[in-house]
Amino acid sequence: MREATDKMSHRESHGGYGSRLYCIWAHIKARCLDKDDKNYPFYGDRGITVCDGWKNSFSAFRSWALQNGYNDELTIDRIDVNGNYEPGNCRWITQSEQMSNTRKTRRVTFMGETLSLKQMAEKYGLDKTTVSLRLKRGWSLESALTTPPGERRDNRKYLTFNGMTLPFSQMAKHYGLKPPTLSMRLKRGMTLEEALTTPLKT
Repeated sequence: MREATDKMSHRESHGGYGSRLYCIWAHIKARCLDKDDKNYPFYGDRGITVCDGWKNSFSAFRSWALQNGYNDELTIDRIDVNGNYEPGNCRWITQSEQMSNTRKTRRVTFMGETLSLKQMAEKYGLDKTTVSLRLKRGWSLESALTTPPGERRDNRKYLTFNGMTLPFSQMAKHYGLKPPTLSMRLKRGMTLEEALTTPLKT
């Protein structure tokens, strides 16, 4: 009985046991650390974890949340969907925004802004399918987004990345890849950045 009381006192000392924010914290830890949790295969098993500061202290997590705009209408979101739960990679967004940020949603960054591919295409007056096909054909993201519908990009055998424009084969070699490897990665739906910078499997 005393043990149970001690556990409750410890929980209450966090200053939020049973609150929505406490439940969010508990669920984050469960899906990243508890192999029996139904969501573990999508988080912990993929190498996604919780930073030590949050893992060991609800108070630390609560302080960060309240200082970064938390309210009961928002949900936690990882900016890099393959990154960890930690202050530099998390934010509070609406549920509708959260739905756009899943592993199944392709996200791209252009002109300092990160959006789903669908949202980015719409922003530039294009259909998602058009932009996606252009990227798979080796277009740079800039060309794919800024070339009007129905027009063909000039120098289609060239790629632009990190401020550098090179022929397709030279760009591949510059990043230590064989052109067929780069081509295959793009066909599989990887962004140009992912295709060029993902290390080769040994």
